[in-house]
Order: sequence, then C-alpha cells, then structure tokens
Amino acid sequence: MHRLRHFLLVLFVGLPALWASGEPCQPGDLRLLTGPATGYYYQLGKAIQKAALQRGLHVCAVSVDNTIDNIVRLDDNAAAFAIVQSDVAHDAWHGHGGRFPVKLHNVKLVMPLYIEAVHILLRPHLYISGLSGLRGKKVWMGAEDSATKYTVTRVLSAAGVEVQAEDKPAGEHKISNFCDAVQHLRNMDLDAVFRVTRFPSPDVQDALGTELVYGKESGNGCAGGSEIELLALDYEVVQRLIRDGSYTETLIPRSAYGQDSSTLTIGVQALLLTSTGAHDADVKEMANLLRADRDAIQQAMAKSVQHEHQHHHENSVPQLSLMDVEISPAHRRFVHPQAQGYLYQWWRNSWKPLLRFTAIFLIIIWLLVWHRHHVRRTVRRQPRIAFAAIGMFMVWCLGSIALFYFEGNVNEYFNSFPRSLESMVLYSSSLPGYDLVTPQGHLAVQITKWLSLVLLGGLVTPLAKETIERIGVRVLEWLNREHPVPAQPEPEEKIAREEFLATGTD
Repeated sequence: MHRLRHFLLVLFVGLPALWASGEPCQPGDLRLLTGPATGYYYQLGKAIQKAALQRGLHVCAVSVDNTIDNIVRLDDNAAAFAIVQSDVAHDAWHGHGGRFPVKLHNVKLVMPLYIEAVHILLRPHLYISGLSGLRGKKVWMGAEDSATKYTVTRVLSAAGVEVQAEDKPAGEHKISNFCDAVQHLRNMDLDAVFRVTRFPSPDVQDALGTELVYGKESGNGCAGGSEIELLALDYEVVQRLIRDGSYTETLIPRSAYGQDSSTLTIGVQALLLTSTGAHDADVKEMANLLRADRDAIQQAMAKSVQHEHQHHHENSVPQLSLMDVEISPAHRRFVHPQAQGYLYQWWRNSWKPLLRFTAIFLIIIWLLVWHRHHVRRTVRRQPRIAFAAIGMFMVWCLGSIALFYFEGNVNEYFNSFPRSLESMVLYSSSLPGYDLVTPQGHLAVQITKWLSLVLLGGLVTPLAKETIERIGVRVLEWLNREHPVPAQPEPEEKIAREEFLATGTD
C-alpha cells in the first residue's frame, strides 16, 4: 500500500516539479534532486553537474521546490541522487513521524556535505531568554511543506512549545519567503521567524539590521533592524535533539553577525543520498568525484552563488566541511557500499597536517640537539623559561586533544590531533575561517588561553623585573660617566678635628 502511495506522490508531485524546473535533462542523465532555484542546494547541484561533466559523468541537477519529498522520489527510483536534510533522512530511514510511517529501505548515503544552522529571529522589544518564551506567540516557521518548517516543527515539539503558526499576519497576503517574513517581524506583526541556512547568511545579516553585507549593497529586501536579535536554544533542548543523530550541536559565533555573544543552536546536515536502483559504478564515480574534485566544486558553487546573488560574499558560500570529518555513528549503517571507501578516515585523509606537524617537531628537536650547550646554559641561568615553555606546550596539547574530541565530528579543522594542534594556533591568531562549532570547544579554547596567560605571566614577571633592574643600573652608569658628580668640600669642623688628631695637641 505504501508503494502505491509513493508512486502517486511521485506522479502528482515529483514529476510536475521536475517538469517545472525547466532543466534540459536527457533520458540517459543521472538526475540529482536539489532544492529551490535560489537556494544553496541547487547551486551545489549545478557545481557537481559541471565537475561531473569533466569526468564524462552525465549528471543533471534538478531544481525542486519541496525538498522533503526528494527522499521519497529517490526511494521510488525517480532519480539517481538527491540532497536531503539529515533530520528528514533519519525519519525516513527509521519510519518516524506522520510523514514517513514506513521505513524507506532503498535510500543510501553517499557523502555528508555541510551544516546548516537553525536561526531564530526575534522581533524588537521581545525579551525572552529561551524557546519556552515563544509559547503562544505568533511565529513564521517557514514556507508550507518546506524543509525549514519540518525542522522547526521537530524543534518546537522537542521543547514542548506550542506557537501560533502565522502565514497571513493581520489578514494580509500569505507570507511566501523569508524576506517577506522579516518585514512583518520588523512591523511587529510576528514575534519570531525561523530560518535554516548556512551561517553567515547574507539574508540573516540584513534582517539583523546591517544595510551593507560584506561591503556590498544587499538590495534583497530583507533589511530588518538593529533591534532584531537571535534567540539561543536551551541547552537541554539541544541535547535532546542531537541524541538520535538527526542534528549536531552548533554554535553560531558572535563574529558571524556582529552579536554580543555566540548563539547556541542545532545544525542540520546536508546529505547526498542515492537509490539502491542506481548503478554501483555511478555511485562509486560520484563519491570519487566529490572526494577528488571538492575544491573545484566549491569554487564553481561560489561563482554560481555570486552570479545569482550579487551581495553574497565568498565566506557565506557553504564549504563542504563534513566531507573531512568522521561520519556520524547514526549514519554509518546507511552508507552505500560503493561509497564506503571515499568517506573520511583520519589515517588516510590527515597525512598532510601530520607530515607538517612531524617535520616541525623534528626541526625543533634537531635545533635543540645542535645548540644543546647553549640550551643547557640558558636553562641553568633561567630555569623558569624551560618550565614555562614545557608547561605551555603541554597545555596546548591538552587543549588540542579537547578540541579534537569536541569538534572533530563536525569541524574539519579539528578532525585529527595534528590538525587540531595546528588549527588551534591559527584560531588563536583570529584568522578567518577557523570558527568553532560547539560550545564545549569554545570553552576548551578559553581555558587553554587563560592557562597559557598564567604560565606566560609567571615567566614574564620575573624576567621583566630583572630586565628593569639591569636597565636601571646601566642608566645610572651612563649618567655617572656623562655627568660626574663633583667632590663636595669637607666641613671646617671635620678638618679641624683631623688636624688635632694628626698633631696630638690641643
């Protein structure tokens, strides 16, 4: 019975969507179902299509308005590949919720791609500290039957919060997109607006009150106001949502939107899925394409996004960062057999940072051995330098291990210990692109920095005192040499006494 339902869904929903997309797909092309034509999924699909053509693989990226049903079309072999959110895939694999009453067995994972964060925007003068504050409020949860609304429904359900889902505030026209919802939010017709997208998002940046996005005119009609703020999710709600692997714990750094503090939320993984009806050779070639041509795909996607949206900055384009982290344990048994060999493995894909780390370590050891006599004399004169250096190195190693543990499964810059040690130095230098994802990782960095400052202070303070004393002595010597102090005349009483003692008479 469920097969008949799927067939009718593909016939009446899937096929018209494919026809409406206007894609020039040929009968022999491998269809890749993506998302709306203005979204990241479609831009990524076009970039994959371009890279695949260079390898002789005929992939056709298809724009689909309703991405939730991508997985159903895939299960019915209406396409070879599809980009699907992790929460939708989880419910389909396990047969959870009213949308997927029966498990879908014909859908497999090829590669995780990147993370999208749940953004919650609050209207001006709505002062609440948690998701429970939205109870009974007027909320725009996303377009009808959209993946965003699917995610928001699960989030509110996990928090036990019921809201007024508003599509037509104040009796006006139906809200069709995020920018329209932001205008109602600014006018206080709505209390909150949800947005599931990559961060930093230019649309969200505009909504939070910035008229210029990365130095370019936005011109997209999403301008909100400086009084609109982001709402952080409750820690307990986040832990409840990430428990089954549908979501990942995510931290939107304050630098992403110029906020006063970072925002705790959840991340939804964008997954590339395939059908068991697809040829094994095509699945293997697609997995190999993503692994080998990742940089080319990202560059093509950046050009496509900036061509469609002039106000987008290259830093706002999603990076395929999940390709270089360990796959979630909840997804391992759903991986297609032909894609297993192309998933990230630390011992295979982290050899470059490991070589760099090993080379730097050997150079340091060689220098210490070569100058061992100077090192020995320095340690004897200043033992605190050696103790502080060893202590700081140990602190940074422990901090790197903590970041590898907390960030390794969601952040490619900390996917191995050598990479974590390298990235921690770069992150501490405030270089762009090294933002942390989890609050535990953020806490680990702060502890590491404070311990390093304590050790550095214990080293610098005595050295500074000794240096100041030496400088003072040198200054006094110079002053005495340049301006000698004249001899003072002896007092008359002292001269008379000395004469009396010399003669021995009165």
